Amino acid sequence: MNELFCLIVGGGLSGLVLANLLADKNILLIEQDEQLGGVASYMNFAASNTSFQAFANIKDDKFYEDLISYSPNYSDFSMLKVLSDNSSHAIELLQSFGVEFELGIKSSFNHQIPRELSPLKDAKQSVINPLINRLISKNVNILTKAKLLDFKDNTASILYKDKILKIKLKNIAFCTGGFANDKDFIKIHYPLAFYAKTLSKNNANSLKIMLKNNAIPTQLSLMRFAFILPMEIFKYGILINSDFVRFVSEDKQRQELAIAILNEFKQGKKVKLLLDNHGINYINNISNFKKYYSLKDIDKRLIDTVNDYNLGITNKIDNFGKNLNNIAIKKIKESLFYLCDVDVYLNYTLGGVKSNTNAQIIDINTNKAIDNIFVIGEASAMFGEARLSGAASTACVVFAMNAARYMLK
Repeated sequence: MNELFCLIVGGGLSGLVLANLLADKNILLIEQDEQLGGVASYMNFAASNTSFQAFANIKDDKFYEDLISYSPNYSDFSMLKVLSDNSSHAIELLQSFGVEFELGIKSSFNHQIPRELSPLKDAKQSVINPLINRLISKNVNILTKAKLLDFKDNTASILYKDKILKIKLKNIAFCTGGFANDKDFIKIHYPLAFYAKTLSKNNANSLKIMLKNNAIPTQLSLMRFAFILPMEIFKYGILINSDFVRFVSEDKQRQELAIAILNEFKQGKKVKLLLDNHGINYINNISNFKKYYSLKDIDKRLIDTVNDYNLGITNKIDNFGKNLNNIAIKKIKESLFYLCDVDVYLNYTLGGVKSNTNAQIIDINTNKAIDNIFVIGEASAMFGEARLSGAASTACVVFAMNAARYMLK
């Protein structure tokens, strides 16, 4: 293969968009999984001043404000400003590539103004497939089940079908996710997160290669946790550990609650949620709950724990600071009783490497952009400790646009 104009590492949203933007060049897109598309189960797009808002007569000058207020401590404000200013162009670009959105705009949590767009059908059918089909129509080189082993002296080493391909490159773009499935890497940067489960397939391979090429590691200990169980039901019961005692207020924010549970896991304990006949009414799917006719049937130690909790409700004082003013929070006393294991999942990682608004990584030795190495997506670490819903998908498109523009100038 002749020298590539660009090797695109990762076949998720950012990689597919960048490949479409560079489709007329000699490029190669590689993906370590069997299929392109990355995590396509959820993919909404937050954007301001779109045609969808105009149709609904909505004026929006608050996107940047919402982005920085949601993550004020660690985010890269210059990157978020570029994201907000170019978000409508990202939506227009996707539409030009055949992506379809619902006409309605969502009012989402922590967005002052309705601006979040959803795929017309689902992410795979309405976003991913049109981008892939366009690449196929343009005969873009794509390898799946291919892994980047190294990048050095403008040469990439790629493992493909048990062979190592050596390819000269003009540019390389790391369009990869985080490292939520790389337990060894996680244990170094956030040891407590080691005890969380994950549904992600992402590892730190690309991140390690960027670091070998003098990238600046950024906020690698920032991670967000989640639960499979709807956590809004927790407050209607109590969380207990293997000793059948409470250890936390059940109405804490998601991140705080997850950390408290992970600390129990670290001590080798399991965590369960106990509900009674009242609390179970707040959840639709109870298939993961075991039923018991009495607390004694579970463990006699639980009787004292529940009595202590109920006394707190009577006195309107909870040992762990739970808000008992909600009239829906009642004493646990109505048989049947329901018990379910509680697991914490590492939802996504927020750290990565430092980059500029052209998506070029910054050299740790010179603090200047490396001309031909780009990072787009989760590994660009722009959002700080939390990211506003829909913003990550839009950022994939905006910074793919900026990277392509710089490469082609």
